[in-house]
Formats: sequence, C-alpha cells, structure tokens
Amino acid sequence: MKRRLLLIIFSLLITTQLIAGPRWRSFINWVDSADIAGADTSYVRWPKQDLIASINSKITSSTLHVHYHYPSEYGDLSYDGSATAELQTPISLSLAYRGWGVSYSRNFEKNVDDEFSFSTCGRKYGAELRYQHSHSYSGTIEDDMGYQEDIDIQPGDITQELYYANVYYVFNSKRFSLPAALLQTVIQRRSAGSWLAAINFQRNILNFQDIPFYKVTSTKISLGGGYAYNWAFAKEKCLLHASIMPLLNVYNHNSIYSDTGKEAATESISLNGNIHLSFVYNVSRYVMGASNIYYLSWQNLSDRIAVVDLNWSSRLFIGVRF
Repeated sequence: MKRRLLLIIFSLLITTQLIAGPRWRSFINWVDSADIAGADTSYVRWPKQDLIASINSKITSSTLHVHYHYPSEYGDLSYDGSATAELQTPISLSLAYRGWGVSYSRNFEKNVDDEFSFSTCGRKYGAELRYQHSHSYSGTIEDDMGYQEDIDIQPGDITQELYYANVYYVFNSKRFSLPAALLQTVIQRRSAGSWLAAINFQRNILNFQDIPFYKVTSTKISLGGGYAYNWAFAKEKCLLHASIMPLLNVYNHNSIYSDTGKEAATESISLNGNIHLSFVYNVSRYVMGASNIYYLSWQNLSDRIAVVDLNWSSRLFIGVRF
C-alpha cells in the first residue's frame, strides 16, 4: 500500500511538472525580472547559472542548561543540570536554485543526530525552516541542596526535537543581498549593509529520564530586529558576512510533565536570537567558503523551571554552479 501511494505521488509530481513546466518557468522569470528591476546592479549581480550544488562538512553541537525547583514533603528541592550533545561531524548535501535552497545532514556514527533545513531568499525577504533531532546529550544533574548524589546523563537520556521557522525582511534590498551570503545565488559586488526585521516560530520538545520531570514542551513566537553587513573585496571574488538578530517572545504555550501530572507553565520572559558569520569565495563557476551560526534561547518557563539552549554549527562548503 505504501509503495503504491508513493508511486502515485511520484507520478502526480512528474505529470504536474510536464504540464506546468513552461508556466512555472515563466512565473520564475517574472519573479526574477521584478527582483532584479529594483536592485542596484553596481552593488549586486546575478550569475548566469541558476543552480548551485554543494557538499558540506559540518561541525555542530548543542548545550542544554536546566534549572528546576521540585516540591516534596521535605520542602522544595533544587536541581541544576547541564548537558552537551556529542560533537557531530556530518556530511551534508545542499542544492540552491535561484532563491530556493534545501539541505540535509546526517551523522552515520552511533548516537545519530540529524537535521533537515529548507530556505528561501529573495531581494527583500528570507525564510528558513529547520528540523533537528538530537539524542546524544551527556552531562550531569546536580542537587543544589546536597540531598542526593549527582545524576550522570548518558546519551539517550535526553532527546530533543526542534522545529524552527524564521522569516525576515531586508530594508536596504536595493544594495544589500542576503542570498549572496546564505545561498551564494547572488554575488555582492560592493560592500553594503541593512537593517533586518524578523518573526520567529519555535517548537521545542525535550524528553528526560531519571529526573523529577520527564518532558518539557515549548511553543513560542518571537519578534525582533537586527543588522547585517556584507563586506565585498578582491574584485567581488570575496565576501565576508556578519549579522545579528535578537528576538523577544510575544506568544508562548509551555507544558511540564512530571510524576504529579501535566502542568501548564506560564512563561514570564523569553529571549532568543542568532548570530551568523560567513566567508564566501567566488571563482568562475565555483564557490567555496565557511560559515558559523549560533542560536541561543533562554526561557524562564515558570518560577520553577528555566531552560537555556545554545546550538551552534560550523560549516565548510564547496559548490559548482550549473
């Protein structure tokens, strides 16, 4: 049944492409012409090739810090836990077509953590969707009151599922290009910067073992703004990009699951944001470079629990334009 369903879906996709191919191409050309029309081509230019295929070597890790007050018959107990995911070095593949990009990375060793992301960048906007699954966390949970011995966290004791969506707007879209830094589908010819505005959605699911609470779920929407700058040099062959985006929570829905049942956690404040640093080198049809991305989230879920999540990745890439 599953094979038939997959075959039907695949056939429909092929049929749709055959029927709507020319129309889709015309639509893409229209979007591109509208996009290019408002740009200052002395600052940005579009390569002749539409598609970029790249192979990436990533180093990625996450750190969780949880502080929890647990009521008991002896009074409130206080726990302080810290865990770090194993350093992952997956190989990932990426495809970028005009302003659209997709990538998938996976570590083929044990305690596998994997990640899937989809992104799109236009002249005035950008969006990123990301899914991350981690279960290689290890560390220690300490009893701040000294009533119990420290609890060792082994890989598999903590699992995390993260659903992440970020949409942002570029104010100086005439001279500044985000795709030049993120997808390499545009080339920044001269240095320029821009203020950014963003809306962010996160759904975080944490499962724990051998501690008073065994699950924490968090759903939040944040608004924020930041700044990005592209420094172009070496006759437009080199690009150095830096951006920062702080975000403030405006909506949240959180739950804590423990032996006493499910508890709705009213979040008092939440701060999160990201920092992006990258270097891009363009030569003929080839592109190579490195990027570093840092995601930070601090959530005071209630007067009893606070979670700090730091996720970072470093990437080396080399690609070819077609």
